[in-house]
Amino acid sequence: MSPCSMDRILDLLVDLSGSFLLYFESDTIYGVIMAESKFDEAIAELDQAGASMRCSSLSTLLIALGFEVKDGKRGGHKVFTHDHIPGFYSAAYNCDHGKNPEIKRPYINKVKKTLKQHESAIRAYLKQQ
Repeated sequence: MSPCSMDRILDLLVDLSGSFLLYFESDTIYGVIMAESKFDEAIAELDQAGASMRCSSLSTLLIALGFEVKDGKRGGHKVFTHDHIPGFYSAAYNCDHGKNPEIKRPYINKVKKTLKQHESAIRAYLKQQ
């Protein structure tokens, strides 16, 4: 790996939106561009959601991972499926009422647990895309 000048690293930070890992060896800074996967970004977003998350944000996150999100039988209920995860049929979450309602933390945790449970299949699917 060749060393990067500080100016070049700053240019990379400005020009690219990926994640960066900088490490030091003696007085030389080495820069490595680390591209986070969609899966890692999704888990990070769920972790940072706090007490709640907007319904549209969670739907967008799941769709980016290859899930199909549909309205459930009752208002505010959402069901998500994924055709490329063996043994996974569906899971659900509940949105509050109103325009772009929030999802409470227990439902966010449930979605995160489902994603982690099927992590390898989701990552394999994303690599094929």
